[in-house]
Amino acid sequence: MLIEGEMEASFTEVEGILSYKRVNPSEQMLVIHNLTGKAKEFTLSEKESDFTDLYYKTNQDSEVDNEGEKVQIKMPSYSSIILKKNSR
Repeated sequence: MLIEGEMEASFTEVEGILSYKRVNPSEQMLVIHNLTGKAKEFTLSEKESDFTDLYYKTNQDSEVDNEGEKVQIKMPSYSSIILKKNSR
């Protein structure tokens, strides 16, 4: 999936965070990298609130809270996560 499909810009804009989508006809992924030396906590853009399924994380301390209306992300420094779009 991550080598096939189109790359699209992410609507989530946070200083020190690089995020983009990989999209193909069968699935969509949101890739998020914390490029800073500090932990980051942020909320995904409302337009990306359907990316709720944690597919991969480079650090076990990364957290995705999708229990409320918004998706909350906690990422340690220099870490990455990949979220899969929920197909509800």
